[in-house]
Amino acid sequence: MAYLPYIEPGLDIILPLSIFIFILNITRDLLDSFLYCGLIGEIFIGILSGMPITGTSFLNIEIQETVQYLGYLGLICLVFEGGLITDLHILRNTIWLTLSAAMIGILMPMALSFCIMGMKFDRIEGSGYPTAIAAFSAGVSLCSTSLGSTFIILASANLQKTPIGTLIAGAAMIDDILVLVMVKIITALGQGQSDSWTIARPAMSSLGLIIATFLLTPLLLTLLLRGFHSIFTYPKVGQETFGADIDTEKGISRHTGFILSTLMLVVLVTIAACVEGSILLSAFLAGAVVRYTWQSVDGDEDMDLGIDRPTMMFEEYYKPIMDHILVSFFFASIGFSIPISEMFSGSILWKGIFYACLMFLAKASVGIVVYFEFFITRWS
Repeated sequence: MAYLPYIEPGLDIILPLSIFIFILNITRDLLDSFLYCGLIGEIFIGILSGMPITGTSFLNIEIQETVQYLGYLGLICLVFEGGLITDLHILRNTIWLTLSAAMIGILMPMALSFCIMGMKFDRIEGSGYPTAIAAFSAGVSLCSTSLGSTFIILASANLQKTPIGTLIAGAAMIDDILVLVMVKIITALGQGQSDSWTIARPAMSSLGLIIATFLLTPLLLTLLLRGFHSIFTYPKVGQETFGADIDTEKGISRHTGFILSTLMLVVLVTIAACVEGSILLSAFLAGAVVRYTWQSVDGDEDMDLGIDRPTMMFEEYYKPIMDHILVSFFFASIGFSIPISEMFSGSILWKGIFYACLMFLAKASVGIVVYFEFFITRWS
């Protein structure tokens, strides 16, 4: 069939989906107002909505898959926002602390994960102890920092544009790249592969994407945007000129900025997917490129006046659907994937609590880097 016939959805689809969206928003707003942890409520709602009760779940599998796809789109937009509001000057000044935080965030979970090799687990073929590869896999799964959760928490605490927030966001992005490489290693080992290029390709692709972006942005993208600047503009008094061929007293409108920003996001995400790089890294880079090029065209006057046009564009076009639909769907889809009915058997529960405590210590150790400079200054 070359077309999709229109079929009115039944009440069994409309009613659960409407209730699901309504409860997600109410839960997030209430928890954010009192405890600043709305995302926990959204994950919990996802667990309840996807959990089979009396043989069926509140949302059928087709709706859950749709929510998952839209949620991942929300995650991409969330990371794009992180790049859009990140101060690259602060990131450059804190690069060594950022790298240190990323390394601790990788090494500590992996090191402590080898403790599970001393725990006996029941398996289909009998009981046994986890292998080193299993412990390594568990460590890798906990090394990755949830970028969505990171940016949501930073936004809730108003830390996005601070040195600490920039450090944490940068460390989370580095962890994402390294974990992508380690996942490839685990997959290759599990399939009996030893091709070094298959293992190294994600890291090389992501690194190449970073280098190409930083090289092309000042040379090519800024010149292209300045060309658009003289065509699609809005009246603005006091704009600094770029030369005789650039129209003065004008700046880029938020409407044109939205089109160009979205185009940049789509292009970088597509390139990353084609070269098997990190899609979330490409979204972060797209946000950073948009901020850099926009400010290079509109000059420093907006910054002096406290006007942040990239953020204003994002809040007008992206924020409404992200806050109420896409981001909520992302955290709810995390809840869908939690096998809650299998987690509370006696032999699994205490091991899960013990491992959770180990991972809490591993992630909390990253905080040492945050206070490192303070301790050095105080003790010197």
